[in-house]
Amino acid sequence: MFGPGSPWRRPAVSRPGWAPVSREERCRVHPRSEVRSQDLLRQWLSPDQTEQYDKYKRFDVVGSDTGTRYRIRRGTTMNIEELTGYGDVTRRWCFAPDGAFATGDVMLAQKIALEGFERDVLALANHDGPRGVRFPSCSFLGMDELGWLVLAFAFFATLVWSFFRFLF
Repeated sequence: MFGPGSPWRRPAVSRPGWAPVSREERCRVHPRSEVRSQDLLRQWLSPDQTEQYDKYKRFDVVGSDTGTRYRIRRGTTMNIEELTGYGDVTRRWCFAPDGAFATGDVMLAQKIALEGFERDVLALANHDGPRGVRFPSCSFLGMDELGWLVLAFAFFATLVWSFFRFLF
């Protein structure tokens, strides 16, 4: 009733620009192709990117047009995160070559696209919309903890000085 041929199990196409990928297509990638694609990806990564990928299964790239930093996570869909200067994620992006490719090949295509023609590829990509950006250690007027500490000390010193001046 709900088998692969039923109308409820159509290929995963939800928005324009997304490549139609059926379950059968995803399973067609040979395991040896995955290994070879990972080897090819590693050849294109810088030493810092290789270290990141070995530790966290992700690496950062810088966009060619805007200088924005992106994090490419291991995967093929919604695996690109746009980062703020603080390293927080502002939105996730999705773009990939049309067809069934090994994970390393998709990630390499994403890396080359962002580093080579960022604006063009993002114009075609899907994204999840801006997220609530959290600015760590910033709350009021862009002050961090050290700024608040200095302000609190100055306030306290002024209060103590005023108190002693009033007494004497």
